[in-house]
Amino acid sequence: MLNLTPKRVTSAVNYVMVGDETYIGITSTAAPRSVLLLSAVLLPNGFEVIVKDESGGAGTNNITIAASGAEVIDGAATLVLNVNYVAASLVCDGVSKWSRVV
Repeated sequence: MLNLTPKRVTSAVNYVMVGDETYIGITSTAAPRSVLLLSAVLLPNGFEVIVKDESGGAGTNNITIAASGAEVIDGAATLVLNVNYVAASLVCDGVSKWSRVV
């Protein structure tokens, strides 16, 4: 069973979600970065995670958020953050997809 207590994590490299993160801050965009979301089927309907460019460099070195396997984010396999200090709030359906709400 996943621990669903709100949890903030940060990463200066590519990041793979393990399930209990509600906020993922990318602290270095010295190179392009990626965040791999946990499969939506492993999370409850309505689970929300925020991915944020804390480094202020996503305009130059993008942060690519990828859905797991054949899952999608608003109909696509990935969502690219390409504006400095931008954040994306994503909510899963508990089955097969993620939706960006901000």
